[in-house]
Amino acid sequence: MPFLGKFIALASVAAALAACSHAGRYTGDGKFTDNGWMNYSRRYVIDLGPVNLAAPGMHTFALRGLPHAEFTAGIDVVEDADTIVSGDRPTHAVRVRMIVRSSDGELVISEENMLQSWVRSSSNGDGQHARLYLRGESKDVSLPGGGTRSDRLGLKASGGWGSYFAADRNESYKLTFEVLTSELSASIPARLTIVGWDRE
Repeated sequence: MPFLGKFIALASVAAALAACSHAGRYTGDGKFTDNGWMNYSRRYVIDLGPVNLAAPGMHTFALRGLPHAEFTAGIDVVEDADTIVSGDRPTHAVRVRMIVRSSDGELVISEENMLQSWVRSSSNGDGQHARLYLRGESKDVSLPGGGTRSDRLGLKASGGWGSYFAADRNESYKLTFEVLTSELSASIPARLTIVGWDRE
């Protein structure tokens, strides 16, 4: 086998072993998937299941055994194709609250706002599948040698910022997601997910 072929094979085995290792440590709610180190932005995905955005309701989840990584909690939605074709951003007229606390009760995430104000990104490139999440406040700081650096403001425990947080392997978290009010006549396909990538 040529050198490159051997290297790719060894890298694949190493990635598979690492994925099994992380998946085996997670003991919280939902389905944990480790997509391997080559899938940087969505290496870790925890699918906490469907949520009904058309009616008030509360969901609570335990997160235990997370890898040492940065995560963002959000909602994966499937939006109406006609709206996407028109070029208009879908109006998610739903008021939600998301709270994450550490095992000792410290606030990690504390957000209450309309879903339409959340950041929207395409989750698989086709425009109809979108991920909604929150960034916190930040400011640009000028650097001595030129250029700028963006600093996060108002960080909470575990680096909580918007719906981002930096998980510690030895910490456990409790996530509460609540639909407070909704103007949707019918729910759209939506799942509460946590997506993570390795911290530097």
